[in-house]
Amino acid sequence: GKYDQSFDLAKSIRAAMPAGDKDHFYMCRMQLYNKVALEQWAEAEAFGAELFGLNIPGTEYTSKDFVDYATALKNVGKTAESVAEYEKAVAYNPNNIDLIRDLVDVYEQNENYAKAAEYYQKIVDSPECKANDLYLMSTKYFNVAATTQDEALKASSLDGARKYAALANEKAPGNYRIVQQQAKVENMAGNTAEAVKFYNATIAILDAKENAKVEYKDTYIGIYANLARIAFEADDKAGARDIYMKWLEVDPENAALREYVEKMKVDW
Repeated sequence: GKYDQSFDLAKSIRAAMPAGDKDHFYMCRMQLYNKVALEQWAEAEAFGAELFGLNIPGTEYTSKDFVDYATALKNVGKTAESVAEYEKAVAYNPNNIDLIRDLVDVYEQNENYAKAAEYYQKIVDSPECKANDLYLMSTKYFNVAATTQDEALKASSLDGARKYAALANEKAPGNYRIVQQQAKVENMAGNTAEAVKFYNATIAILDAKENAKVEYKDTYIGIYANLARIAFEADDKAGARDIYMKWLEVDPENAALREYVEKMKVDW
């Protein structure tokens, strides 16, 4: 293919060049690009490492150099090392939204949710921000709140998650994922009345969809599980049993749950 031919051409040019010639740099770059295009990641990583080790006077790296090397590192499982290269690429091209998304993905793979939220904020603050970005911004702050041991950071992150879920809902009303996100935020914050309100609103949105109990079965189950837990914590056993009955409507083959509900009827 053309990438193999391009790679071979670059290799032959390099073979004819004396050490320190600028063409070594440009042809090594070409070899990296071709290996990335071919998705031959181990070789791409090797050429990326070589490229950034050449240090030939009069040559300059580009955003794509960092991106391709970062992509190779990520695909050979070196996600931590790839972060540094993505950060350099973003520094070269700070308005490249796709590049920022890549960096956010790598941060999340490394479970660095605070950094993921910090960089996703740049997308939300850009003119390209859409309703889905507001929703995703909420999930980024939610992840910070869910994983931090710092109570102040948890509180501020939940505020951020709440703010962006509400903004997303204003831009795209009636989206069940957004309303469910609002429920999850209030649930984590301990605002059970608000959480129940949003969970029920999510169910109402889903109920209006065709074949919803089949298409969105897992979503229903997740919501009913949370509603039942909230009912139990409020010592509302009858309410919990009613929720379990609704759960069984979407999950009729759940024998363990059915047996549990039947036992509830006997015991209470």
